[in-house]
Amino acid sequence: MTFPKITIITPVLNKELAVKKVIRSVAAQSYRHVEHIIINGASSDQTAQAVQDFQEIYPHIRLLSEPDNGVYHAMNKGIDLCTGEWIIFMGAEDEFFDEEVLTDIHNRGLLEKEHVVYGNVIIKDDSPWAKDDTLYDGPFDLEKLFKRNICHQSILYPVSVVKEIGYYNESYPVTADWDYNIRCFARYPFAYTDKVISLFQSGGTSSQGSDDSFYEDLPGNVIRYFNLDPADRLYYDFNSPFYGPVSRYRESELRRQRDELMLIKGEYLQLLEKQDVNTAQKNKIKDQLTQTQFSAQAESEEKIEHLKWVLLLKERDFVRFRRNLEITRQDAIKQKMKFSHLVDNYALAYSDQKNRADRYERELKDIKGSWAWKTGSFFLGPIRFVLDSLLPWFRKSFRHFFSHRQ
Repeated sequence: MTFPKITIITPVLNKELAVKKVIRSVAAQSYRHVEHIIINGASSDQTAQAVQDFQEIYPHIRLLSEPDNGVYHAMNKGIDLCTGEWIIFMGAEDEFFDEEVLTDIHNRGLLEKEHVVYGNVIIKDDSPWAKDDTLYDGPFDLEKLFKRNICHQSILYPVSVVKEIGYYNESYPVTADWDYNIRCFARYPFAYTDKVISLFQSGGTSSQGSDDSFYEDLPGNVIRYFNLDPADRLYYDFNSPFYGPVSRYRESELRRQRDELMLIKGEYLQLLEKQDVNTAQKNKIKDQLTQTQFSAQAESEEKIEHLKWVLLLKERDFVRFRRNLEITRQDAIKQKMKFSHLVDNYALAYSDQKNRADRYERELKDIKGSWAWKTGSFFLGPIRFVLDSLLPWFRKSFRHFFSHRQ
């Protein structure tokens, strides 16, 4: 069995106390084939000194201290320094779930193939996208990945994949890891394990703010990463994971083309007014420009009609589902009423028979307490004998009868 080296990369800035948590967590791992690269962005506190103190104890720690342009710039530096075969990124305040995380991943054989391995994290403190103590976030498919990201504290990337995909896009200062995961998903398989990899401390860069440019670029990036043809009607299907990005891309392209067309039309009309062109030629050019504009509008309207048609189909499916649900609910009510009626009948029968038995028992007690019974008269003696003999049998039959009725 081989034991590939795992590189843990931690970007840090002014985290003198917090960085000790991740250092101790990495050092406590039972899997010993690790290196821990800490990229210190020229902190103004004693972060560098704190790391150097640990370097004297743990030789697997490597430190780079110099100014950087943000967390993803620091992570890209860590990629350049990596000497391991697998990479996982951990923040200064993050920590592994337990001491056996990396050993367990290795023993499951997940580090033997060229795929991206990911699991779960537990969120510590509230974030804009998850609450404190939440388990985040199970297996991902494309549709889910286009809506939310996988925590990089739960992902192990093969170095071969990282070298092929390249660096984080530093133009996305908050969501570059999301963009990176989509790029990886387009070219390599992802392997999910239900294990909790780490405890993710909310409050870092990815938990604060948003990248408007990332969301604006997402449709075009998806088209480019997955090499899609936005004109292919296969992606018009509402069930396609690419439906959302491709639809947004087409809408943005139609708006851009319409804006360019209006700009060109205005320029041509201004040019016509300045040049010595007869009225017939002017009208002909104006008609051509107007017809071109109508063609672009018709294409946009066709797209809108398609969306309306898809929405109508979904509404019909919902109505059908709601109708079936109502039928099921009515059947359940009928069964409940029928069952309640049977229960009521059995309860009444049981109460009636119990009342009879109580009455017979009271009558027997009255008879036994009478003077004639006690004196054992000649005529009541045989009756007393018969009743004493039949009373146990009667009770036994009474219990047997009701046990079958219930």
